[in-house]
Amino acid sequence: MGDEIGATTGGASVRAWLGRLAEPVGDPGGGAASGVMLGMACALTAMVAGYSRHEHPLAARAIAERADARRERALDLADVDARESAEFGAAYHEPRGEPRDEAVRSAGSAAARTSADLAELALEALDDLEALAPLAPAFLRPDVAVAAAALRAALTGARTNLAADLDEVARHGASAAPSLDEGLARFDRALERLTDFETAS
Repeated sequence: MGDEIGATTGGASVRAWLGRLAEPVGDPGGGAASGVMLGMACALTAMVAGYSRHEHPLAARAIAERADARRERALDLADVDARESAEFGAAYHEPRGEPRDEAVRSAGSAAARTSADLAELALEALDDLEALAPLAPAFLRPDVAVAAAALRAALTGARTNLAADLDEVARHGASAAPSLDEGLARFDRALERLTDFETAS
């Protein structure tokens, strides 16, 4: 990311980061935005858990601690995705030929793994949000709903980017690890779970 907004997503102001995101460059792009959305979901989860500690001290504290750790991890993955997006773009600017195809395959495979990591982290966040919702005071239902919406954006973005990355790798003559393909179905099921959760909430 540009020096004008700091070296990391976590080191930039929201205004500066969104300004950079609005530019016609891939660093950051939708994948990094998915990481930021996951960070928001985790932050809201930690906030709701903090309010819930009086009635459910042990469970709420554990959820808050995990959410805080995931928030930091989500921002780290946003930075990784931004770098890989830049490398992906650079690969496409190489002259046509096998070296270019290999660069695209390498960049695409790395990007796919990061997208999968982000989606896996979102699945963990969903587990805790589902566990937290019944413990939360009624006045925090809107915050739970916003956390779920941010989580949906993060998971949808990561899943969509993963599918696109896998398609590009295949289009340039390679196949990714089977676990990445299998992840798509699991992430689809998680989105269905999230729909059920939002409906029940």
